[in-house]
Amino acid sequence: MHDSTKGTVEEPRIQFENDMIRLVFCGARNSGKSTLLMNLIKDIKIISQDEDSDENVSKVENSDDLTWHYFSTLRRKYVVADIPGADTQLKNLVTAASIADVAVIITDASKSIQPQTKHQTYLAKLMGIHKFIHVVTKMDLCNFRQEDFNTACQDFINFASSIDLLDIITIPVSPKSQVYLSTLPDSLDWYDGPSLCEALESIDVNFLKPSSFRMAVQQVYKSDDGHQLLRGTMVSGIISVGSDVRIEPGGQTSKIKQILGPNGSLEKVSSGQSISLELTDDQEVVRGNMLGDPLTPPSVSDQFAAHIVWLDAYPMIPGRNYEIRMPTIQASAWVTELNHIIDIDTLETQVAEELSCNQVGYCNLSTDRDLAFDSYNYNRFTGSFLIIDKQSNNTAGAGVINYPLDKSANLTWQHMSINKRERSLALKQNPKVLWFTGLSGAGKTTVADRLEKKLHAMGTHTYLIDGDNVRHGLNRDLGFTQGDRVENVRRVAELAKLMVDAGLVVIVTLISPFRAEREMARELLESGEFIEIHVSTPLHVCQQRDPKGLYKKALKGELLNLTGIDSSYEKPLAPDIKIDCTLDDPDSLAEHIIAFLASREQ
Repeated sequence: MHDSTKGTVEEPRIQFENDMIRLVFCGARNSGKSTLLMNLIKDIKIISQDEDSDENVSKVENSDDLTWHYFSTLRRKYVVADIPGADTQLKNLVTAASIADVAVIITDASKSIQPQTKHQTYLAKLMGIHKFIHVVTKMDLCNFRQEDFNTACQDFINFASSIDLLDIITIPVSPKSQVYLSTLPDSLDWYDGPSLCEALESIDVNFLKPSSFRMAVQQVYKSDDGHQLLRGTMVSGIISVGSDVRIEPGGQTSKIKQILGPNGSLEKVSSGQSISLELTDDQEVVRGNMLGDPLTPPSVSDQFAAHIVWLDAYPMIPGRNYEIRMPTIQASAWVTELNHIIDIDTLETQVAEELSCNQVGYCNLSTDRDLAFDSYNYNRFTGSFLIIDKQSNNTAGAGVINYPLDKSANLTWQHMSINKRERSLALKQNPKVLWFTGLSGAGKTTVADRLEKKLHAMGTHTYLIDGDNVRHGLNRDLGFTQGDRVENVRRVAELAKLMVDAGLVVIVTLISPFRAEREMARELLESGEFIEIHVSTPLHVCQQRDPKGLYKKALKGELLNLTGIDSSYEKPLAPDIKIDCTLDDPDSLAEHIIAFLASREQ
């Protein structure tokens, strides 16, 4: 199994109250961020009218690798995610920024804007934060000169304007002496803006809340009197008894007959509340459906464009099968096109074949079913998703949806009169795929050829898809990069699926070095139709045989990306059949496979 980041990105397991202002504090290493945050909390406690009130007690909680600070004033409650300045991983920032209202970006008055500060600011905006407070710290070290402050302001504004970030408040402070956290010192008489405390107290975050009703259905159940109830959390909007609703995917419409909260019936509810809804009629609703406003419904598609922040040590390969998770639903998905990656330092776009750890890419994605979602700019809750590596089950990336792609809007699957079952009955056999995987020279084609010959003699209708042969036609446009290898396997898997639908026993001989692609091929078929055969001949034996001279060329540096030499091979963890051509002859191995197939038919 390939290496992967151990952490995952998910909604923090910290309990937030609806009226809390959620902040992220970001800054490059040695910018004074942590000192500023600690002094800010102390300063707020000092100026509070009632320090001993429970409303003013501060506390700290940890969730995974993040530290969350809670504090209150008489007017507001705050929770702050402290992003480590030396953190080279983007996981923490993506986690916190995805649910934050305001980003506080700290820069050093004596330095120009740092690359990490650019990364943090860009990602905070990408993850949906629109309100920014730029704090120029360490003003005492430059004797509170206005020129230094203006230079730091302009430096940050130049970058911010390049990413269309306009709503910025800039404040000078000195964390060591607590200068200008809450009051104006004489040394800053040239500054007439708000203090940091005042800015936090007055900042308006209500306009950020989406207005259209959205509720992802988490459970469908029956009430005591037999009525269908839909349970979920309202992520946006306001609804009342009698409101019209639309159910997606599907497009059915209905009205709300009853709203049930934790303490009984309600006439009206707003976002953030967990409720159960009874509709005026029993519609076909399942977990994962989304309820929305019929006048502004969510988009429904199996394709969309999105920005993806990649967090896995193993790169994202277009065409590879991943799992995406959205509120209450998950689906298989793959990147159909990596349009470009974004250099955060220069904001230039670059062509790339894969997306590496800590890179941001703009991609087209396709899923195995229709999903209901919104643009992330319209609704952060219904426009975001996580990408899960199916092999490690780790969170590999986080994405924000830009808009649906309508390439398949006019395409529907045509159901034919004759189906796979009837073709199988006519051929008197159960169709399946026998997928041979192993290193070059392991003996895959040799054993597969003997196997097909024996099956044909038994009256079995077969077809053998050989990895070399298919590259002379269907896949002649593909090379041997990781991306091309993924696409090579995908095409062969789709071809094999069509042949299984025709009722055939399909034999595939393909190195298929990556588990993810072999698992993708298995998922295309029905249970029991995919049989993985690992030809486990050791590498040193394959090198000795070297029937095509590939290993000799690779070892001389004349051939790149040869599996087993400078391109990895991920062995099957639990193949259906494992054979070794050094332990038996091809005919005996073919008989062994036939015996296995016969035992499966009983």
